[in-house]
Amino acid sequence: MKKTIVLLLALGLGGCQMPVNNFSGVGEILVKESTFDQSVEVTMTKTHNFSGDDYKALSTQFSAHWNKSTPEYFNLILEMHGSSDSQLYTRFERVMFNVDGDLFAFDAGENMYTDNGYSAFAQSVYTQTKSSVRIPYSTLDKILSAEDVNIRVITSQGYEDIVFNVADSGRFKYSKYYLLKFKSKVDTLI
Repeated sequence: MKKTIVLLLALGLGGCQMPVNNFSGVGEILVKESTFDQSVEVTMTKTHNFSGDDYKALSTQFSAHWNKSTPEYFNLILEMHGSSDSQLYTRFERVMFNVDGDLFAFDAGENMYTDNGYSAFAQSVYTQTKSSVRIPYSTLDKILSAEDVNIRVITSQGYEDIVFNVADSGRFKYSKYYLLKFKSKVDTLI
């Protein structure tokens, strides 16, 4: 009996060390053909960004979308979750890239706000903001192949800096890791 309890505790605690990225839905690369116009779409589900510290979470998450009917561009989708305690209905304004010293800036598109409800337990309203920036696909190659990339996401609340050149910290996988997979899949369709 004691051996069974010890074994269950060891397995349970060992499972607690599993990185967040191993949970379903993070960084998945999905390919589908539109039934409307037969165009092929590649989507990367939301991923986390690196702050420079594995233990400091960033609010902004990335996902991506590419469509074969407009192969020269892809959309970097920005997502942030907020609450009435913090960034309730934050507006994305612009994304700036510092790629080996070269600066690129893209304005965010229309923001979409979602109210995810009120939690009586937390006594807070939870919200979600989404927007996207349309980026030339050739720029994605520059961003992913550069040695030093930093991204600044400018919002109505200020800005958030992302250390993008880290794909895998050994503990977690970040947006660059999944965008490399996304690009690899898109490249097979071009």
